[in-house]
Amino acid sequence: MAPLIIQAGEGLPLATWASLARPGQSAFDHGLERIRGSESWISWQKTWIALVDGSPAGVLVTYLHGSDMPQPDPDTPAGFVPLVELEALAPNSRYILILSTLADHQGKGVGGALLAHAEALEGPGRMSLIVSDSNTGAHRLYERKGYRIVARRPIVSIPGWDSPGTEWMLMVKDLE
Repeated sequence: MAPLIIQAGEGLPLATWASLARPGQSAFDHGLERIRGSESWISWQKTWIALVDGSPAGVLVTYLHGSDMPQPDPDTPAGFVPLVELEALAPNSRYILILSTLADHQGKGVGGALLAHAEALEGPGRMSLIVSDSNTGAHRLYERKGYRIVARRPIVSIPGWDSPGTEWMLMVKDLE
């Protein structure tokens, strides 16, 4: 699951985990600790794994956004300010934090199946997600499935991570 999360975030999760790891703890091990916990935004409790022939092919991490979405505070790292701002623009939605398919399963319907699963989960009838402009395959999938861009913010690099893209795009879909 961790490699798929790193892939979906174009390396941003690994850089984040590195900044949060305890002395002597690897970034990857810190990520696994967060996945195994119950409080993290990437907790296994918010995760679904797509299997093909019994082997992992993709991962979905999703949760509900309430009506009171926080704005960035002064302690929010600069690289996360645009993401927090965009998330705040999509209250009352089921938010897809991560949707990732292993390379050898891309283009075979795994991502679409995970997206359909997320849309079928209990929620307020509105979906939201953030995607980098450089992730053209994901962007095309979301558009084909009825998602539309409603806001954009520039991508800000953080230590240990430099995005191949230039902007984050908030996409939403009304299910009702």
